[in-house]
Amino acid sequence: MLALRKLSSLSQRASVADELKQYGGNIIHASNQYGSTMSISYAAVNFTGQPRNFPNYGDYQDTYLLTTYGNWWREVPSFSPEFGCKNISLEDDPPIDDFVVLSFENVVYPTALDIFETFHPGAIQRIWAFTFSRKWILLWNVEVDRLQKQKAFQQIGDGKSRLFHPLIRPMDERTRVLRIEFSTRHLDYLPGLDGVMLTGSIYPTDDNQFCRQSTSTTETKTLGKEIDTPENVLNVCEFPYEILFNIFSNLDLLSLRTAEKVCKKFRDVVQDSHLYREVNFRPYWMEVNSEMIAWLSDRCSQIRKLDLSWCGMFGFLKDDDVSSFLRIHGSELTNLRLNSTFIAENSFRCLSTHCRNLRELSIRNASFTNHLRDGFFQHLVRLDIARSDMSTKTLVCILRANPCMQHLNASCCEEINMQEIAMVISVHNLDLVSLNTWKTQTLHTAGLLALKNCTKLQELDLGWSIHDESLEGVLENVVKNCPGLQKLVLSGIRSVQNADMVAIAEHCPDLTQLDVMGCIRITGQAVQAVLMSCRKLRLLEISHCSDLEPLSIGLWKRDYPQVAIKHFTDIY
Repeated sequence: MLALRKLSSLSQRASVADELKQYGGNIIHASNQYGSTMSISYAAVNFTGQPRNFPNYGDYQDTYLLTTYGNWWREVPSFSPEFGCKNISLEDDPPIDDFVVLSFENVVYPTALDIFETFHPGAIQRIWAFTFSRKWILLWNVEVDRLQKQKAFQQIGDGKSRLFHPLIRPMDERTRVLRIEFSTRHLDYLPGLDGVMLTGSIYPTDDNQFCRQSTSTTETKTLGKEIDTPENVLNVCEFPYEILFNIFSNLDLLSLRTAEKVCKKFRDVVQDSHLYREVNFRPYWMEVNSEMIAWLSDRCSQIRKLDLSWCGMFGFLKDDDVSSFLRIHGSELTNLRLNSTFIAENSFRCLSTHCRNLRELSIRNASFTNHLRDGFFQHLVRLDIARSDMSTKTLVCILRANPCMQHLNASCCEEINMQEIAMVISVHNLDLVSLNTWKTQTLHTAGLLALKNCTKLQELDLGWSIHDESLEGVLENVVKNCPGLQKLVLSGIRSVQNADMVAIAEHCPDLTQLDVMGCIRITGQAVQAVLMSCRKLRLLEISHCSDLEPLSIGLWKRDYPQVAIKHFTDIY
């Protein structure tokens, strides 16, 4: 009777609609943001709290702005395609490029979600909830809405801002942590978000019946059971090893783990190390744990490429898991990606001591990167340390030891003195093809001038790196010595003048992308010179160039239809 009274009381309390509406409280992690690490302008922190600008439409500093749009970033020399994904279905590996994880103050059973989008909406692709049973549950997927033709948003105000109201699945577990995933490949410009509100019930209701979906395309219920086979039909378990290997080479990792449970012959094939030359765990970030790493370690003696990006949040991976794997297999690796991988310092110590044959190392958003200075890589061709805590001293050591370096991304590395790095590059890394110093803010004219020695440069991103300093023909000297430039980013460098634009027009015939956003000294005549001379140009960013006339911009869009001319005036 006591239990019945308690149940009745709980039902009555739930029926009173004990429902909470709460805005995002804290950012746990953001894989990317337009704002720098030390600033709140355009940073992920603006995604928390009540909306500040909605329903107004515009690119406001106190919103969360992403950094990419369209496929422009995939069409440049620095782009490095995914590996190890050819057997992964689009359902398991949709085109998702960035994510943000945020927490709320109160634990609830989610019933509704509202996201306030104030600039170029439409980037949200999937939404996950992390439950108290330590599981990630998919609340919403853009593909489900497309198939069901559901309208998950409302147009507000002037018809451009958007109140995004995804029809989330009910779930029978509580949460206070959401992960929102983005893709901007279909967008015309950078998306901006102004806040998120989670609605949820304190107590479970009849609607909290979450229909779980299997993450695998195969059912495991029949594993181990005998299957009656006609006499004249060959049982798949009797196939020769070579045929089974060819079949299994088309399976993804989760399917391989399932297949090895069928029979001993399947297990023997699944354990073949040739199946694991290129392994990508990023699409399975929500499932990767210590057991999966140990399972791979027992089978991948010939591994060459490994991607553990996005894995390990909330302790799903232990530092010993990764460091042990690197101690065993690190010497075999040529490509290693640990972007937003949640591991500790011992794993980074292992990188320089056990992974000396790496040609690619990508460690975006990593900490403890200064432990790399205890050893040197000698074969690096590609290094991506964007938003990491690497020091100038560590990067100098790496650059000096790797003269064959071709691609360096040090964007938003605010602890690095880019002036010193540029000097080192101009002496030791003359094969450099792409260099990204976006928002490092420590580059001066002497360092920029030194880059003229890197005559093989095809991509140079100097955005927000140089402030309030006259270039005095320095930029002209650089582009003159780097005629193969295809992408040049000068956003936020107010000292860029007409002479620099004329030099670009004269010396960069292969230029396809030019960003001079915020270069307030350039005039229409200089822009016209670039459009006329750079016949391969496909993207021109001229937002906030205050001396450019709207009439001229309209004429350029008419006369140069092959060029995507981006011009917005409401960012500031």
